[in-house]
Amino acid sequence: METAIITCKHCSNSISENSTVFCETHLIKNRERGLKDRKRRKEAGLCRSCNEPISPNSKTWCTTHHEKQNVLSREHSEKTRATELCEDCLKEPRMLRKRKCVKCQEKFLAAKKVVCRRVGCEDLIDPTLKHFCRSHGDEENEKLKQRRLRLKAEKKCIFCFNKIEEDSHILCVDCRNKQKEQRKAATAG
Repeated sequence: METAIITCKHCSNSISENSTVFCETHLIKNRERGLKDRKRRKEAGLCRSCNEPISPNSKTWCTTHHEKQNVLSREHSEKTRATELCEDCLKEPRMLRKRKCVKCQEKFLAAKKVVCRRVGCEDLIDPTLKHFCRSHGDEENEKLKQRRLRLKAEKKCIFCFNKIEEDSHILCVDCRNKQKEQRKAATAG
């Protein structure tokens, strides 16, 4: 029958509850030594795990250990994600890089196409508008109208906000020319 180690690796004191081999004093000293060693290696431009130079793509690892750390990190992330459940149904595992499972994500995307984009609004999108219900569409149009009037009063282009020399226009010369080119391209195609 084996017995657990009850004395420190370096002295006869009892081991710390935060360690399996060191007493509290030697645990702190070991951590400090590790930090100094990492700092010294970083200043010398050496990998944390070997004596190779640090990779240009990393701050602490050589090319070999950097790749190994990336693999370990990806594996850990995949394991973590595999155990996380969908935030909506809390039954199915969520999709890779999504917070929802496949079914809930499809429902979300379908609803997004027909429901107003204003946060908290559940009204259907008005067919004449692109993203909003009628009331929120009117609010957005009013905001846009007020912004254009303010920019016109300040003699600024409504697209690029640069100063306009002519009083009769709401677009600067560059934006007017771009708009003309877009119209020509649209009618030609």
